[in-house]
Amino acid sequence: AETIFVADGTQAQFWLYDEAFTITQPRTLVLSEVYQTMGYCFAAAIGAKLAASAKPVVCIAGDGTFMMQLGEIATAVANRVPVIVVVLNNGHLNAIRHFQRIHLGERYFAVKLHNPDFARVAQAFGAQGFKVDHPSQLAPAVHAAMQGGTVAVLDVTVDDMPVPRRWLMRSDGGVVSTITLLGLRS
Repeated sequence: AETIFVADGTQAQFWLYDEAFTITQPRTLVLSEVYQTMGYCFAAAIGAKLAASAKPVVCIAGDGTFMMQLGEIATAVANRVPVIVVVLNNGHLNAIRHFQRIHLGERYFAVKLHNPDFARVAQAFGAQGFKVDHPSQLAPAVHAAMQGGTVAVLDVTVDDMPVPRRWLMRSDGGVVSTITLLGLRS
């Protein structure tokens, strides 16, 4: 069955559909694109799984937005809705940090996070929890989560995520084209 991916309106969303995957089937990518809603994806993933119970559902969340959704672990566990949540954990509100870098000259405010161990939090709610600190640990954790038949949270340590191409801006708000970025001429 084609996997359904759900993502929040954060930098993780842009990574998902700009950089990570080619989405080939309709209704397999669920986003809150227009208003960039943080805290949307876990509840939306639960809804997607209830609507399409035969398909695997994977929620992609940044660590900041996942902090807004921790209570949904209890909802999914209590209702036996087996969704997988991949938390891209870099310890920052990365999208906001990017705009502060560009528009505030690297004067950062309220973007550094002090996260718990999300895998242990998931386990405390009765879900599976996996800590992924190295790329070699990711595939086994995803496999175990897919086979587990219950809610699973993968706390994936990542470096600062690269800025999606659509966000490459000059400090005056203008867009830096990929050609300019690479030093190429058209």
